[in-house]
Amino acid sequence: MSLSDNRTHRFSNEPGPKNFWEKQYDKLSHNPKADSRPHQVFIDKIQTMPEKDYTPPLSSLPVFIKSSPAVERLAARNNLANTAFSGDKVISRAQASLFMAGYKLGDDKRLGITGKMDHHTIQALTEFQNAAGLEPTGKLDLETMKALDLVTQKGLTKSEIEALGKQTALEVSKQLSLEKQHRLIQRNQLVEAEWNGKGNLDIATAQASLKLAGYDLGHYGIDGIAGRYTKAAILQFQKDRGLNPTGILDSETMIALENATAEGWTRPTQASKQETKIEAPKPKLEHKITIDKESLPKYTVSYERFVSIKRQSEIDAYAKGAPLDPVRLNQTRLKTMGFNIGPSGADGLPGPNTRNAIAAFQQAFGLPVTGELDRETIARIESEYAKGARGREIKESKMTQSANNQHTHTRDIKLKWIKIDGIKIFKGTYQVIIRSDVSNSFANAVKEINELGGMVVSGGGIRPLNLGGEKGQSATSLHYFGVAVDLAVGYGMQNPNKDPYVIVREGGTDANPRWRVYCRTTNKAVKTRTLEAVIWKKDVGIISQKVTDRFIDITEIMKKHGWEPISARNDWKTNYLSCEWWHFQKTDTIPKNATFGSELLKVYDQKEVDKYFGNKRAKFLNYIWQSGVFKENTQKGK
Repeated sequence: MSLSDNRTHRFSNEPGPKNFWEKQYDKLSHNPKADSRPHQVFIDKIQTMPEKDYTPPLSSLPVFIKSSPAVERLAARNNLANTAFSGDKVISRAQASLFMAGYKLGDDKRLGITGKMDHHTIQALTEFQNAAGLEPTGKLDLETMKALDLVTQKGLTKSEIEALGKQTALEVSKQLSLEKQHRLIQRNQLVEAEWNGKGNLDIATAQASLKLAGYDLGHYGIDGIAGRYTKAAILQFQKDRGLNPTGILDSETMIALENATAEGWTRPTQASKQETKIEAPKPKLEHKITIDKESLPKYTVSYERFVSIKRQSEIDAYAKGAPLDPVRLNQTRLKTMGFNIGPSGADGLPGPNTRNAIAAFQQAFGLPVTGELDRETIARIESEYAKGARGREIKESKMTQSANNQHTHTRDIKLKWIKIDGIKIFKGTYQVIIRSDVSNSFANAVKEINELGGMVVSGGGIRPLNLGGEKGQSATSLHYFGVAVDLAVGYGMQNPNKDPYVIVREGGTDANPRWRVYCRTTNKAVKTRTLEAVIWKKDVGIISQKVTDRFIDITEIMKKHGWEPISARNDWKTNYLSCEWWHFQKTDTIPKNATFGSELLKVYDQKEVDKYFGNKRAKFLNYIWQSGVFKENTQKGK
């Protein structure tokens, strides 16, 4: 069988039982009261059918016309494409062709024909390209659209396309003459010669086609960015080719540009119709950006779930046909997340303010600080934007000393409290709420533990100011200003065979031992080990018991993310709450010689601090951070 076979369509008059779809077509097309446009009536009927009725064997649905020749099959395809009330025309026609061949696009009432490049369409396109011997990009290019037109004309099904294999691509190649193919190769060489690899490849390719056709791209030329010159060129091209003049590089315009390039077409106002000659590739200009990393503003990042849901819908809408302007888009996202892009706003121009905002974002998320919108940065901006990230600039703290020798703290902006997801909530445990500048590191530790099959069962993070350092609580605890977290206190040192956490003695002194925390997992990638687990006994201290299982080293993961354990208190043998195996804290945010009061004022107003730290507790405000604790002279403030 070949693609040129003159095949009879399935809706022929061959004997045999008719399926549901044939009966529906006959009913509509032979009814004298039916609309004179049987295709449209048939489509309308599809849209109103219950879901169970419109799931036919896809192989029986290449077109909706009896004994339909190639032209009528394409007309039927185009009618079916009209079920996409919005979206891109070329995408909807491609979806209709894929559906008619038997590719699954979705189960909505429009049969997945939406005019939008969703994940169903990308998957179906990739499958089709693979089957037809085309490059499996999941994108609509000229060759793919011509191949879809071809299989629609012939009424081929998915299995038949797969059986033909590369023959479909060869047929398309014949349609594109050697001369046309050469022009497309020249266009691609122009992209390679002039594009610097930044921005968007599809835009750069379109810019090369526009340049070859004689359109002005402005000073930046082929840069992969849809700036004002490129948009103006697209708009004029659409007018010249009779397309909907939107200035947006949609699929219809991209296919039209491919055709124009293959034809050697130039804009009507050009005096010469000669093809633009491709010169030898010139050395690419390197745009060096100087970033003063020391002067970049520092940001703390928090995440909001409902913001994430809203932003994800925006990203989906953009992916399904919004304008392709990566600079403006990423400027908008940076600004929305709280990064300062300057007074010009999202203008589509990568000026110094935008570059500084990009560099600040890169610094906040541990990327190479270049100030450029490279692929890694663009992907990370979209990822963090989708997760509901909000950045807040951290202003430098200024310490002043009042007349009564009390330290006060003034700032332009306060840090936030952040609730961390991924925490298991059992009876008697709490969600972890901590300070925003340490939230990312703890969230990453939780994520790593969860991915290994372990769990974080919490005893909380923040401690209210009205809890005044009762028995088992430090008067200058780091919990007060949100840089310490506890695992669930009663979930270890009780019964190593059942406890979520298994505790092992690791150094320290008899008066102040240190611990290492493990938790069980069923993850087979984690090796089995035998631990010398400890059980707390009042007035005795601990007794040991060997336990063998798959264990995750919680302490190792926490330390990797900057969260350090502490040793037990002196009275740990008589008071279980002084064992402190559950306590981890992040102290690299506390500057040397900072006071306990100054750290409180990073998250609380002076009024709140004064309210709860008056009288006997006031002295603790002036304790100084030294050697990992807050001290007053030689007195240890724990």
